[in-house]
Amino acid sequence: MSSSKSSNILPSLEKKYSLDVSFSKFHVTRPNRAGYNKIYDISRSKSFFFELVNHHTNTNEIHLKIHTNDYHMKTTPISYPNTSKLPNDKYQISVMLTHFFSLQRVLPRRIQQKFFNFIRDKLLLRKAIIMSRASKIDSRNTSTKNFFNFSYKRYRFHFGIYIPCSHDHFISKFSGFTPPKTICKILAPFVMSDFRRACVIHQPLFFKNDVFTHIKSPKKTLNIDHTNPLLTQRFIMLIFYTLVGIHIELKEFILED
Repeated sequence: MSSSKSSNILPSLEKKYSLDVSFSKFHVTRPNRAGYNKIYDISRSKSFFFELVNHHTNTNEIHLKIHTNDYHMKTTPISYPNTSKLPNDKYQISVMLTHFFSLQRVLPRRIQQKFFNFIRDKLLLRKAIIMSRASKIDSRNTSTKNFFNFSYKRYRFHFGIYIPCSHDHFISKFSGFTPPKTICKILAPFVMSDFRRACVIHQPLFFKNDVFTHIKSPKKTLNIDHTNPLLTQRFIMLIFYTLVGIHIELKEFILED
């Protein structure tokens, strides 16, 4: 076979796999949207949580989803080039971030180019932090957020990694019948050790049954020179103003003889 013929055959040997990206919209009606539950509030900010594929599918098709509370985003899937049966996290996030930037209408092109790598790297780091927290086996209730904040002018975004709630969820449609049980797929805003997490709907049940109680915090000792009345009085005043939420510089506590 001549070299010219072989060169024409080589490109066809590269197998291509289908990779689609689309938006999946979520909505919750529970009023508690403070703290990390602010990701559910559509009036003040927009949330975008990236769902990564971490296992081989039965087909050659990969469908990546960005879960959002922005109802202006089109949900029609768009195909992107892909030559890997299971792309790595960096490529998946890059494709989904490209999809996000192509459909949003508030971030100009220069901002997209400036912060593309920054947001992608922050998402990769966020996944590593989440998995580090979820894989711990301990008796603590320390939580890690599944997202980070990003602002441009008056626009606020929450970018994060999609972690589903996975609590039992009962759907009541007909009275007089036992409601069917499903697994809740609403994204959770945090994770704890042993992969504990809950969405805003199931958080009351979660904090009742799935958190550790009677945890003793380690005592912190403060080295204070009690022989110096000026320093002791200054420290007590600082503690008081800190408890009532007032921040005053230390130099204001210095008393003159």
